Amino acid sequence: MQVEIPSGRQPAGVGAPGGWQGFAAASMAPATRDAYRRDWTRFSSWCEHRGVRPLPASPETLATYLAEAASAPGLGAGREWRFAPASLARWAAAIDRAHTVAGFDPPGRSAEVRATLSGIRRARSEPPKRRAPLLTDELEVVVGALRCSGWPGAVWAWRDRVILVAGWVGAFRRSELAALRWGDVAWHPLDGVHVRLARSKTDQEGFGSTKGLPVARRRPLLCAPCALVAWGRLTLAAEASRSEAMRVLAEMVPAPGISATPACPPAWTPGRRCCDASGGAGASAGRCRGTPSARS
Repeated sequence: MQVEIPSGRQPAGVGAPGGWQGFAAASMAPATRDAYRRDWTRFSSWCEHRGVRPLPASPETLATYLAEAASAPGLGAGREWRFAPASLARWAAAIDRAHTVAGFDPPGRSAEVRATLSGIRRARSEPPKRRAPLLTDELEVVVGALRCSGWPGAVWAWRDRVILVAGWVGAFRRSELAALRWGDVAWHPLDGVHVRLARSKTDQEGFGSTKGLPVARRRPLLCAPCALVAWGRLTLAAEASRSEAMRVLAEMVPAPGISATPACPPAWTPGRRCCDASGGAGASAGRCRGTPSARS
């Protein structure tokens, strides 16, 4: 029996009368659906080579599958085991999902499989591998090294600065930075900038949250509101013409290197909209066109 876990960024049937299947598919993130599909394909292939049924699979079959994978040696240097316990738990969840879709009892809920996963976690327990954080002084060195000049090097430097500084100060995920729009940015007279996150990895249903990016008066290079203002002025100028963008760049970078830039562009003070008449471009309800992300 073939089981298809729905895929696609926009499931068919969402919003259509009677299209409950589309809404059901939308309950799972696209990346999770893709991972589940790969996990189910792997399990089906394993069952085929051993002459057992993948659907419905017995608890003993799933427990054997997980135990065999847990015993596989690592492929790279320093890796004793090939698969982490978290990966095996996801495999079991994918197989349970396929059984539920097909109308069968999920084998992963059985005592045999739960005990197997528990034993794997105990036997393969390792401390989490965490990357060393980028500290304040180190970030200041990185931003100060953005010494591009001319076109388009200086534009790239200002783009990288706003991604690095705003991303670090706000502790944003990469996906959150890429999804930002100027309509999500609000200027606050005391807090500097409020950034509205419509959705995130931990907020799949879109309740939303707000993060504050304060003005860094003692560390001008790490001032996230300043970087956002400068990027907003530059993107608007670039939409007008290259010569206008070059004029704005000359104002923001009096000498080669971002490290020579003052704390904030002269046209901005806390509470002022990022693109008003004195900011070098027209304003529209305090919102700038463009995207403060790597795609801009």
